[in-house]
Formats: sequence, C-alpha cells, structure tokens
Amino acid sequence: MNKTIWYIVIFGILGVFVLVLGMTLSIEGLPAVDAGKHVKLAETVRAQFQFQSASVGVSLEGAKKFLWVGYQASKSANFDLSAQNREMEAVADFTTANYPGTDKSSIQEIRVTRNELRGRGCWQRTDVARFAKENPFPPAGPFPIRRP
Repeated sequence: MNKTIWYIVIFGILGVFVLVLGMTLSIEGLPAVDAGKHVKLAETVRAQFQFQSASVGVSLEGAKKFLWVGYQASKSANFDLSAQNREMEAVADFTTANYPGTDKSSIQEIRVTRNELRGRGCWQRTDVARFAKENPFPPAGPFPIRRP
C-alpha cells in the first residue's frame, strides 16, 4: 500500500481514539443529578397541597444555587395576596423540610412560582406569583459556615 493511505488510516484511528477518550472524560465530569428524588418530592408537594401539577429542581444563576418549586394551583385565591403568600411560604417550608438532596449546604435560596388559571374557554389567562426565601437550609452547629 501507499504511504499516504497508511497515514490516513493511522491518523483516523488516532482521531477516533482521542474523540472517544474526550467524550468519556467529559461525561465523567458531569455532576450526578437527583432527578428521581426531585420528581418524588414534586409528587409529594402536589399531593400534600392538592395542586394540579408541581415541579421541583435545583438550578444555578451565576454563582448562586437555588431550589425552585413551581406549581399550578387548583383553588383560586380570589386576588388575596396575603393568602397567596401564606400558601407559597407553606410550600417553601414543606419542600425544605422534605428535600432529600445531598447538596443542602450549597443551596442559597428557594424560589416558589405559583400559577393560577382564570377565566374559561378562549378567555383564560394565567396569573403568576413568585416568592423567594434566602438561606432555606441554615447550617447546624455552633460555627456556621459563611457563604459568599
């Protein structure tokens, strides 16, 4: 065989090897996600408060890591903001009390989003309310760790 063909074959094999090695290293570097635990917690929140749907997750925003809870309320709050805030605070407290994740020390905030459908048929609209609570998992012990 010609030298040029040998060079092409050898560089092709080396290229595939480097590609497989790079993909393996990048997959190993991804953090493990507790997605199954988040789904179970969302179902628990939905059943506890009798919502139509609920979802729970952990996200990053810049250097800030937060736990988010979103749900669609089945009962109307009749435009009572204090009732909405009490409900969202109860959801936040319930979620932090039952959160099974191992990353509690790095979560700096919990954010709750409440959706409510109003109207019927073509005239439906969605009202959205948001609630945030800083430091949902305070450190235990006599020497608390300060977060940036």
